[in-house]
Amino acid sequence: MSGILRVIAFDLPERRPSLKSKIYDYAKPVAQTLESLTIDKCVVLGESMGGMVAIQMCLSFPEKVTGLILSNSIYDRRMRSFGLNMSTFATAVHFLAFLPIGDRRRRGLLEWVGKNRGFIFDPSEGNAELIDYLLAKRKDMRASAFADRFIAVANTDFSRSLDKIGVPTLIIRGEEDRFVGENVANYLSRKIKDSKLALIKGAGHCSPLTAHARTNEVIKEWLFEKGFCPKN
Repeated sequence: MSGILRVIAFDLPERRPSLKSKIYDYAKPVAQTLESLTIDKCVVLGESMGGMVAIQMCLSFPEKVTGLILSNSIYDRRMRSFGLNMSTFATAVHFLAFLPIGDRRRRGLLEWVGKNRGFIFDPSEGNAELIDYLLAKRKDMRASAFADRFIAVANTDFSRSLDKIGVPTLIIRGEEDRFVGENVANYLSRKIKDSKLALIKGAGHCSPLTAHARTNEVIKEWLFEKGFCPKN
């Protein structure tokens, strides 16, 4: 992707937990970073909770956003896909991986979770790479930072604001994603006016990582279609 566009990857800040935290608290530093880089406008892409940050960018800093890409994104705190099913059970089981059970058992447990589509894992070949990423991230980030992000999501609801998004939008969903259900992507597609829904076959919640080639191809095609970059 970086071969055809300037790509900037943004690490969300690690904040101390606050009961008043909202997604705006994560979108504002993104806007400030763009300002510091003298970037007037750009296409914003967000994955999962990052999608909520991207939506907030459109609503609070519309002058900065020319296009929006939401990948396996949510728009409020409700998880509509949980219920009496194997995916929900596997999601609960995945928490055992954060106990002191040793790396070999931890990895085996998360592989089983992926086969049963628990939490953000999926049965694709790329699930091993996702496990590597999560285990590395677990060591780098404090639990308190995760807690603040959960609070920010819980305090934010865009369900009545999606129709205010005024830029072309690509909505990506991994077909195997059970963490964010099919109905969430369909709702986003209905509410955002100039939107396109694209499904990534065989991929789950983290399709940009577990199926990066297919996901990048979908993104590039949409960028060409909307005139954000020239076709070579």
